[in-house]
Amino acid sequence: MNNIPVMHFWPAGKFSVKHFIPTGILCENIESFFNRIFAPHRVLLFSSARSALKSVLQAQGISRPRLVWVMDYSSHCVLNAVSVVGTPLVGTPVGADLYIVYHQYGNQKVLTIDRPVIEDSADSFFVDGSGCFSHPTSRYEIISLPKVISSCFGGLSVCKDETSFKALKKVREESQFIPSGLVGMFRVLKQTVSPALYLWEGSAIYSPKIASFMVNDIYSRLGEWEEMRDRRLTNAKVVYERLGIISSQIRLPSAVMLPIEIINEDVIPFVGHLIRNVYVHEKVDVQNTVNRRLLLPIHHEVEASELKKFLDVSLK
Repeated sequence: MNNIPVMHFWPAGKFSVKHFIPTGILCENIESFFNRIFAPHRVLLFSSARSALKSVLQAQGISRPRLVWVMDYSSHCVLNAVSVVGTPLVGTPVGADLYIVYHQYGNQKVLTIDRPVIEDSADSFFVDGSGCFSHPTSRYEIISLPKVISSCFGGLSVCKDETSFKALKKVREESQFIPSGLVGMFRVLKQTVSPALYLWEGSAIYSPKIASFMVNDIYSRLGEWEEMRDRRLTNAKVVYERLGIISSQIRLPSAVMLPIEIINEDVIPFVGHLIRNVYVHEKVDVQNTVNRRLLLPIHHEVEASELKKFLDVSLK
């Protein structure tokens, strides 16, 4: 079926060599931009979401004996960060000291938890700060900028209050073990030079600060923030209205998870790259279930016309 558009879960970032040219843009300029969006909360910028998560764990007092519960479908980035600082726990969270709740592909997940929570919002595009902290015991949200604004670098930690902000900033300033510029170069080269991929994977978590060319890369995307927001809102409206979904549209997902049962069987062989086994976690102390879902991208690099075409062809 040639009329089915090709789409991907996340936007595709592409680095430009012009970002190596000094601009005078600082990390604080980017933080100020996001502080306005996420007000009244405070924002800290990191070189990557995984280094942000490691730092947040440290700010929350996690050490090797402490147990950190993660969802069964958490990415290796999350498991890596937790393993470096504390001890990850999956399954029934008996004795967990802290919980990491993943809003899968940006789709909000709220669980009843009375212990400290970190919200993994890697794929979530927030229209404003009112969509943050869906769990009352959470103090930090983690966002991956490449998955949100198409940059090559950057992770945000949204801090709930000033106390949380100061604790995390102290960790960031004291935890730089590998030069950020070197780690950034591993990231730039990892698509074309195989060893760079392994060097990036092994070093990114130990480099929370951010080099000037990485700052330039992120800043170059901020001028398109409103356009990206509006395109995501339009795409969400197209899909939600077609499916009869009611949403506040404050936390916008990268992809909407559609039940396979509503997809035309003739289409399924042509959209295999969008079909995944998705874990549906309803309660932290109950075995989760696995369901096949079609992940329909609605981020800003997807045209609304493509979504309409896809829905016309694919839905029963």
